[in-house]
Amino acid sequence: MEAALAQSEAHILNAIERCNLLKVQMDDEGYVDLPPYRSMDMLGLGRAMARQRMVQEDAWMDVLEWRRHDGFYGVLKNIRGALVDLAARTRQLHAGMIKLAAMNPLGKIEETLENNREGNIKREFAELYSTWNWFCARFSASSLLSTEVWYAFNNNGSLLNDPAALAKIA
Repeated sequence: MEAALAQSEAHILNAIERCNLLKVQMDDEGYVDLPPYRSMDMLGLGRAMARQRMVQEDAWMDVLEWRRHDGFYGVLKNIRGALVDLAARTRQLHAGMIKLAAMNPLGKIEETLENNREGNIKREFAELYSTWNWFCARFSASSLLSTEVWYAFNNNGSLLNDPAALAKIA
């Protein structure tokens, strides 16, 4: 488990660096959001996607809030911040695992966890797990929002291929 947590943290740190590089690239290339972003009914789109279980509505609303003033820059900033938080929580759980192993002879770790004794890492695990769920929902919402804007820009329809769902957005 310790090796898996170290590997997870390394991948998270790599993702943070990729966010940094993407921001530099956006700055260098003068990035601006595509025009459909300003003309599309994003609230209606998110609700329609939520009805089809494509996205969590609260995650969609968070992404819309992130984009409100800074466009995709705001999303990138918040995604990067969430990754920093995930890295810290991963480190915290990793440190707890090391401490737990050092405090308990072989075979006693389960007893510590099941009886809520000193060194129990279930809280840290739950916080990390929940933070990952929160992050994944928002990353997915951001990806779907960007996809829909791209499709609209290129006149490629929508992931909502149900005419009734599309009619509710218009």
